[in-house]
Amino acid sequence: MGAHDLYTWQMLGQVVSLLFGSPFRDSSTGLLIEPLRICFLAAVLESAFAPWQSRRAVAAPAA
Repeated sequence: MGAHDLYTWQMLGQVVSLLFGSPFRDSSTGLLIEPLRICFLAAVLESAFAPWQSRRAVAAPAA
C-alpha cells in the first residue's frame, strides 16, 4: 500500500461497501453477505425439518 490520494481511498471504500455492506446502515448488506445469509437460512431450515422427514419415512408402511 502506500500514500494515495483521497479519490483513490474513496473509490476503494465504495467497492468494499458494495461487497460487504455499509457499516453505517443496519439494513444494507453487501453482494457477498446476502447470499451467505440465504444459504445459512436454507441450511438451518433443512436441518430443522430433516427429523420430520425421517420420522415420516419410518412411520409410513410400505405398500
